[in-house]
Amino acid sequence: MKAVPCVFGGLIELLVVLGLVGLVAGNCGKPPDVLNATPKSEFLSSSEFSDGSKLSYECIPGYVREKGTSQITCTGSIWSTPTLQCQKRDCGSPQELIDGQYQVTEGTEYGATVTAVCNEGFKLGGRDDHLTCGSDGHWFGGSPVCERVKCQDPPEIENGSHDPESGIFSGSVVSYKCNPGLDLIGNDQLVCGNNGEYNSQQPVCKQVSCPNINIENGAKTSGFGPHYRYKNSITFICISGFQLIGQSTIYCDENNTWKPNPPTCVKAIEDSCPNINIENGQKTSGFSPPYRYKSSITFTCNNGFQLNGQSTIYCDENNTWKPNPPTCVKAIGTVSPPTTTTTTTPRDDKTDKIVGGIVGGIILLALSIAGVAVVNKYIIKKNRSAKDNRVL
Repeated sequence: MKAVPCVFGGLIELLVVLGLVGLVAGNCGKPPDVLNATPKSEFLSSSEFSDGSKLSYECIPGYVREKGTSQITCTGSIWSTPTLQCQKRDCGSPQELIDGQYQVTEGTEYGATVTAVCNEGFKLGGRDDHLTCGSDGHWFGGSPVCERVKCQDPPEIENGSHDPESGIFSGSVVSYKCNPGLDLIGNDQLVCGNNGEYNSQQPVCKQVSCPNINIENGAKTSGFGPHYRYKNSITFICISGFQLIGQSTIYCDENNTWKPNPPTCVKAIEDSCPNINIENGQKTSGFSPPYRYKSSITFTCNNGFQLNGQSTIYCDENNTWKPNPPTCVKAIGTVSPPTTTTTTTPRDDKTDKIVGGIVGGIILLALSIAGVAVVNKYIIKKNRSAKDNRVL
């Protein structure tokens, strides 16, 4: 009975030894995960791998090997460390889009999308406007195409025609003309825009005739007539001694009317506007007459005064200054210079009489003395002459 336990114990030891040998020499379990890669299909069904087994990885769709090895080895129940690194496929630049380009905002790698944008005057022809980078490294999608924008056939006009009549694309020009004897009102050409619309309304054909006119005291320098059609013009001047009021050139419009209104000739008046000056101011231009139609005067104020109104005025057709002449008003805060006054103290009449008498007496005394001296000189001279005669 004692031999049974001994045999049983030996069996257990044998199993333990065999188990240890299996662990040392034994199997590897599930292989380690690799980012963006998976074991090749032939290894997917296995859950254990014997010592020395080798397993290969492959990149998942849309990825390619960047670096590292794709193979690992089972050694002593341990897998070697995988070094494979996978990166996204790059589809590169999309193919050329005629009359457009692709907007690249997400890059050109696997899964990225680019958008087709047509040049001005073109539009997508109803297809998908996106391309996507596929797992095989190629772009796929709706193959966008840019087509030129087209306008509707040009509108017809009464009593006229146009060319071309159809097939009008962006940038194309449609030309209109009227039947003989009629005038074309409006634009004679329409342009198909990049938005598929024409740049203006179609013209109108009608007969236009403006009356022959003359102006009193004036003459025509062009447009002598007598028949005037749409956009014909007349230019006027005035005879000597008259001046033109209004525009010199007028045009026949689509309503059989002259625009602007015909001018008039008014008699030129010498000094038609009066010569004016302003108090406490002076002229800086237009100093002297005559002041005829459209003549001007510009004023400025003297120091200490400021201008109230427009500095420049003009002589109008009514012989009036417009706007009203300005005025010069005393500037606020200006102090007038002090006035210097000389005071004379009055003398009374009595004093004047005394002074006058004294002065008069002095003059008479001087005259008396001078007279005496002259008489004495005369007597002495006479006595000498008589003495000389006796001696002889």
